[in-house]
Amino acid sequence: MKTILFAIGALFIVSNAYAADSWVLWEGTLTAGSGLPYEWKLIAAFPTYEKCIERHKQDFATLKKIWPRTTMLSEETIEIRINDTISGKGNDIITQKCLPETIDPRK
Repeated sequence: MKTILFAIGALFIVSNAYAADSWVLWEGTLTAGSGLPYEWKLIAAFPTYEKCIERHKQDFATLKKIWPRTTMLSEETIEIRINDTISGKGNDIITQKCLPETIDPRK
């Protein structure tokens, strides 16, 4: 019974996330060797998850032209890794995520 209630609760949470009023594209930078957490900035807000993903894919294509070794880790997690260094200290990571407007990765 607990398993069924957990599954229903998880489904409810996921359903509410996809029903969010708007979606926000966030970009986080993790500088190699800094020892600091990601620095997040808001890129843009969109009325639907699909529009947010569309913009993310456009940004990926642009980054791929600048840094040819850029790879998309997973379309589900919506992350991009930049393998070339910005800091000169190792592999920096730039991550983009589409999140419901109610979630702020800086917190």
